[in-house]
Amino acid sequence: MYRAYEKYRAKTGLKRIPEILLYLIKLLIAVFIAYMIITSLFINSYRVGSISMKPTLNDGDRVLVTPLIYGPMIPFTNTRINIGSKPRHGDIVVLEPPYIKILRFPLTVLEPVVGFFSLHRGSLRIDAAGNRIYPYMIKRVVGVPGDTVKMENFIVYIEQSGKSTYTRENELIRSNYRIVTDFKPSGWEKDLPFSGNIEPISLGRNEYFVLGDNRPESSDSRSWGIVKYSRILGKVIFRYWPPKRIGKL
Repeated sequence: MYRAYEKYRAKTGLKRIPEILLYLIKLLIAVFIAYMIITSLFINSYRVGSISMKPTLNDGDRVLVTPLIYGPMIPFTNTRINIGSKPRHGDIVVLEPPYIKILRFPLTVLEPVVGFFSLHRGSLRIDAAGNRIYPYMIKRVVGVPGDTVKMENFIVYIEQSGKSTYTRENELIRSNYRIVTDFKPSGWEKDLPFSGNIEPISLGRNEYFVLGDNRPESSDSRSWGIVKYSRILGKVIFRYWPPKRIGKL
C-alpha cells in the first residue's frame, strides 16, 4: 500500500506541471502588462550612466521619470498622447538622441519586452552606423521652440521669441543648478567641439537644445544637434538612489 500511494502521488505531481506552467505564464503576462501601463503612462526608473550631469546627477544615481507631464507614449508605438505640457527651460529630461534610429513595427513591440527582461539594460536600438547602443540620455533643456541660443565659455545665453536681447541662462532658468566649466587643454581652439563656444542657433517648432551640466564632459546638442519633442520621453522628478542623496530634482 505504501508503494502504491507514493506512486500515485508522483503521477499526480507530474500531471500538475502543465497546469503550474500555464499559471506562471499567465502571471508573467499580467506582470508585463502592468509594467507597460505603469512605465509608459505614469512612472519609470532609469540609472544614470555617465558623469555628463555632474554635480546634479552622478554616475550610478537612480532616478524616477514621468512621461505624464509631457504626454505619455501609447505602448508599443511612437505615438504621443498630447495631454501634457511642453518641456521648459531647466527641465531635466530623458531623451533619445537624434542619431538613434526610430524603431518600426515589430521592433516597437519587442523593445519593451527586451527592456522588461533585462531590467532596462538591454535594447534593440542602433545608431546611424548600425551599432547596437543604449538609447537613452539624461540632459537639461536650455533652449525651447522660438529661442535663439549661443554659448560663450560654457555659459548659455538665450534670446527668447519676440525679444531682442540675450539673457544669461541662470537668470532665465528657475532651477537651482550648478554647471562644471573647467576645461583648458593647451592648443584647444575656441571653434573646436566642446570648447565652450557656439554660434547662435535658432530653434523652430518642437525643437529643443539640451546640454549636460558637466559641460566639458557631455555629449549633447553641441555635437549631435537639436532634439525633437517626439524624442523627449519624460521629465526626471526624483532621485531615489543613493540614499544619502534622495530628493526631488
